[in-house]
Amino acid sequence: MQSQSDRDRGISLKVLGRPAPGQMQKGTRKMKEIIARAKEFLRNEDGPTATEYAVMLALIIAVVIGAVTILGRNVEGVFTDVADSVESAGSGGASGGE
Repeated sequence: MQSQSDRDRGISLKVLGRPAPGQMQKGTRKMKEIIARAKEFLRNEDGPTATEYAVMLALIIAVVIGAVTILGRNVEGVFTDVADSVESAGSGGASGGE
């Protein structure tokens, strides 16, 4: 049971906008819960590991895109040379047979 002085102190603190001793406002509990979760997230190593995998994946994608671009230019050159050779052989053979 609360004594008269405890009740008076609770009333005076409520007037000042603060919770009475032993009472915690709902928003304060929620904020402490959010802070506790944030601390746990920072202690947990799953976040940095996922970030490291994302960076590695981005680097691999960049290398693959670069390789395909370079290889594509070389392949284009080979196909152009083959097409030119076939065209010249086709036109040369037709005129020589007439």
